[in-house]
Amino acid sequence: MTIIDDLKAINKDINKAKDWEQMVQRAKYWIVRLKNIYPDYEFKAYFKPLHDKNDIFIDYEVKEVY
Repeated sequence: MTIIDDLKAINKDINKAKDWEQMVQRAKYWIVRLKNIYPDYEFKAYFKPLHDKNDIFIDYEVKEVY
C-alpha cells in the first residue's frame, strides 16, 4: 500500500466515528501511528465545518531534507 491509500482508509475510519470527541481521538491516534510508520513525512489534521457535521481529515507533506 502507498501513503495515499493509507490516508484514504484512515480518513474513512475517522469519519465513521459517532461524535466529535471520537473523531478527534481517532485523528490523534492515527497521526502518532503515521509519524512512526512514515518518519519522512509531516502529518497534520484539518477540519471542514459542514452544515450537518464537522469533517476531520489528515493530510501530509514531505519533510525538508538539508
